[in-house]
Amino acid sequence: LLVDAHVGYYQDRSIVDRLRIDVVEPAMAAGRPSIWLAGISLGGLGALLYADAHSGDIAGVLTLAPYLGEPRAVPTSLREAGLRNWQAPQEVQVTKADDEDVGLKAWRIAQRFVRADPPSTRPPLYLGFGLSDRFAPAEQVLAEALPPARVFTAAGGHDWNPWLGLWQRMLAASDLPRCRA
Repeated sequence: LLVDAHVGYYQDRSIVDRLRIDVVEPAMAAGRPSIWLAGISLGGLGALLYADAHSGDIAGVLTLAPYLGEPRAVPTSLREAGLRNWQAPQEVQVTKADDEDVGLKAWRIAQRFVRADPPSTRPPLYLGFGLSDRFAPAEQVLAEALPPARVFTAAGGHDWNPWLGLWQRMLAASDLPRCRA
């Protein structure tokens, strides 16, 4: 199912509710035995936000070049310590979505995925990105904390050329149930 999750859902912080009401609940009501979320860029962030809020609903998450905040907003302490060891600043309530808020929230969520104990408490997270993507330095921080079998890279930037090949490789490697003819 292709979701029209426009930027307004992120700005008004309703993306998780919209995904639940418009996508996940109808899929559950239809008896879908396994629900996976996939997203590219901002859609990858949406998939992470949903899977963090409702991890029991989701069997897995496939992200291509997920937006984890602006590269300049990635904390130096995160780059130095790595995602598993990073000590996130105290979470504060903010009223507007700015780069730092979005980035810190994304990194806190990503950390919950890689630190899950036991790992089965979170759905598996797959990551793909182009090595020349302007977000690649941030995505590399996430990649270093994930199992290598769930990380996929390709030459290219933040566009369809690398994403199409990465998508095929990620699908082949994931436990996403296959359709039967």
